[in-house]
Amino acid sequence: MIEDWYESTNRTWGAVLAETAARFPDRELIVYRDQRVTYRVFYQRVQAFARGLLAIGVGGYNSYPAEIENVLHTHPKIKMAQMFGVPDERLGEVGCTYIELQPGVESDEEEIVNFCRERMANYKAPRYVHFVGAADFPLTSSGKVKKFELRQQAIEVFGLAEDT
Repeated sequence: MIEDWYESTNRTWGAVLAETAARFPDRELIVYRDQRVTYRVFYQRVQAFARGLLAIGVGGYNSYPAEIENVLHTHPKIKMAQMFGVPDERLGEVGCTYIELQPGVESDEEEIVNFCRERMANYKAPRYVHFVGAADFPLTSSGKVKKFELRQQAIEVFGLAEDT
């Protein structure tokens, strides 16, 4: 049985799935968040969670953070941008971006949002913009940004209601 697999911080989703598949080759029941489910259901739930990190569902449309980050990185004042979804009562989820500016320049939320709206569909533009320094991006040991932590920070910073 695998209990509390989601609290493990030193393994990737792929490693967890591979370990689970090896331990349950005949797809016996496993424990997932205090529920007994089959390996297939477990895999589907992990895939759905991963898709949630890779796509933002804005009112029924999918918006992909990597695509929006690529547009943001073309802005001359932006050094680094990280895009992710935050909960919204009306649309379900909307885009939020954390931005590190180039040294010595200033910008505001309106400039960034207008820049995005000129270059992509309106629903893809971030609804929330937060300016941070390089040290404010939480990183993994391999140097990747922990977007799930940024999402939790944004929920607190903007006073949003957490989705269930």
